[in-house]
Amino acid sequence: MLRILTILIALVAITIGILHQRLPAIIDKLVTLERDSTGLERLRIGHALAGGGTAGSEAMADAIKTTLLSKIFGVRATSSREAWRRLTHTMKDAEQQYLSPSWGFGLGPADFAANEVAEGLLYVSHVTKLALDVYLEKAPRFVRLVSPSQKLLGDNPG
Repeated sequence: MLRILTILIALVAITIGILHQRLPAIIDKLVTLERDSTGLERLRIGHALAGGGTAGSEAMADAIKTTLLSKIFGVRATSSREAWRRLTHTMKDAEQQYLSPSWGFGLGPADFAANEVAEGLLYVSHVTKLALDVYLEKAPRFVRLVSPSQKLLGDNPG
């Protein structure tokens, strides 16, 4: 029984190895097929967006391999991924808490309310950009806090 299992694992490994090497060539053939299907159309679009030709096939093969590996083995948890998730969760919380009707956002006519929320999101984006500029980079450097296109707490002199 153990011998059969070992042979099956070896066959699967060989098949994966062959597919790994031949995937760009397989994609080249698939995108030129004259059949229509949703899957082939998606592959053609991705191939074209990746540059077409050999480069497009190699890019698509890399994307497929990466996707399959992450589905099989999962995404490796790292401290940087955890920090990124905390940041995006905090931004989501800020949007839901501070850009809500309880703070006076989005209460007026629909056009006004939509514009008001958009301005609030722009503000949250500016504060986040400033925080990333100041705290993310390792080397100390001066960061421009405000500019004609980036404002903090209202209009600022450019």
